[in-house]
Amino acid sequence: LVHGPGYLLCDEPTGELDTNTGASILDLLRRIAGGGTAVVMATHDPAAIDYVDRAYFVRDGRLHQPDRTELGLWLTEGRSF
Repeated sequence: LVHGPGYLLCDEPTGELDTNTGASILDLLRRIAGGGTAVVMATHDPAAIDYVDRAYFVRDGRLHQPDRTELGLWLTEGRSF
């Protein structure tokens, strides 16, 4: 991060963290993205959806981008990402 990379890949950045620490990590990633670094994150944490510009899911082995209505249904039904 010191040298201002063009992108940052994050694998489960909030995994096994308490809620407050996870939120701090997501805030940090949002600030990094705001500085011009593309942040790509793989996560099972539904809270992360509030921090992203775009969300994609892998469903049946294929990449899927839900619209906001479908995304809301996934979240309210408690489905796993």
